[in-house]
Amino acid sequence: MFMSTHTCSCPHTKQQQQDAVRAFVRMVFGTTPPPTKRRTTKNTTKNTTSTATSWQPQRGVRVLQTSTLYTTLDMRDETVEALLSYLESMPSQPLHVLPTTNTRITVAFYVTAPETLAAQHRVLSTLLQLCRRPHNGCWSASMHDLCQALDAAPWQVISDLQQLAAAEQLRVELSGHKAVAFRVVQKVEGVEEVDRLAEELVQRMGTLRKGGCWRLDGLYRALADAAAHGAEEQVLWGGGGVVGWVYFL
Repeated sequence: MFMSTHTCSCPHTKQQQQDAVRAFVRMVFGTTPPPTKRRTTKNTTKNTTSTATSWQPQRGVRVLQTSTLYTTLDMRDETVEALLSYLESMPSQPLHVLPTTNTRITVAFYVTAPETLAAQHRVLSTLLQLCRRPHNGCWSASMHDLCQALDAAPWQVISDLQQLAAAEQLRVELSGHKAVAFRVVQKVEGVEEVDRLAEELVQRMGTLRKGGCWRLDGLYRALADAAAHGAEEQVLWGGGGVVGWVYFL
C-alpha cells in the first residue's frame, strides 16, 4: 500500500486541506470534551464550548477509529497513516506509530472465574474494571481505554491475552472497527503548539510531493497489520529505529 498523494479523499481547496490537517493533529495530540449547551431566549439550545479553549493535551497510547476520521475529516485510511508517518519522522519525533488494531476487544472465560484470573493478571483486572456489565459471559472494553489504562500498545495487550488463550483459560476476540494506534511521547502543551505542528506537517507534505520523495511506510504498516492475527512477534529494524512489528503465524 503506497501513500496517497492527496491530503483528503476528495479534491478540496488548499485552505480546506489545511483545516482538515489541523483538526486531525488536534485529535492526535489531545481531546475536546463534548460541547455544553445553554438555552437561548427563543427556547432553543446552542453549543457554548470552543474547540480551541476546551482542547486538552493527552499523552501515552492512543487509538483512533479510521472510519470516524473519514466521516468527520474526509480522510481515507492511507491518508491517515501517511500523516502519522510524517509526524513520526519529524525531528522532534512527537509520536511513535504502532500497528493498526481494532476499536474493541472481548474476552470470554472458560472454567476459572474472571475475578480469580484477574487477581493474577493486570490486563484482566483492568479489563474487568472497564467493563462493569458483562454480556452473556463476555467482557468487552474499548481498545483505547484499555491501552490508556495499562500504558501499553495494542499488540502488547493482545499478546498477553493470547498467552492466556493458549493456556485455554479464555477466548479473545477483536471487534468493532479498524483503528490506527500510536504512542504520544512528547506532550504538546496548548492548541497553539498543535497548530504549529499542523502547519509544519502541511509544509513537509508539500515539499515531499514536489520532490517526489515518498517513503514506503505503507508497506511497513501493511506488514505490521498482522499484529492482530499472529502469535509471535519480531522487531523489524530499519533507518533510525524500529519501523514496525511483524507477526508470523
